[in-house]
Amino acid sequence: MSNNDSLILRIFAPFALGVPSRRHFVVLRRAKAHYQDVVQLGKDVVARQGPDFVLTDSEKGLISDKLFLIEQAIDELDKLTAARKAEIATGLQSLKDDFEFVQSILRG
Repeated sequence: MSNNDSLILRIFAPFALGVPSRRHFVVLRRAKAHYQDVVQLGKDVVARQGPDFVLTDSEKGLISDKLFLIEQAIDELDKLTAARKAEIATGLQSLKDDFEFVQSILRG
């Protein structure tokens, strides 16, 4: 058995031993971190330019990327089984609300 085969076996060891996946918690945590990045960027821009701010192309790109990652996380978490979704229901709904809030601000 080569080292690569050994690595593959170690990666699947938790699944083989019956350890439940915690991926949904990780995805939710990362999506919330992306949202916080967008909020912090907004605060920085407003502090720097005032309420009549204009976003640079790089800021628009960063916000677009972060919102894309959040949307992908929401889509992935919506596809979970009911039992898995129940574990993160409050956090998922909060993330959806935050996402809609940012989208409404960007739409004007």
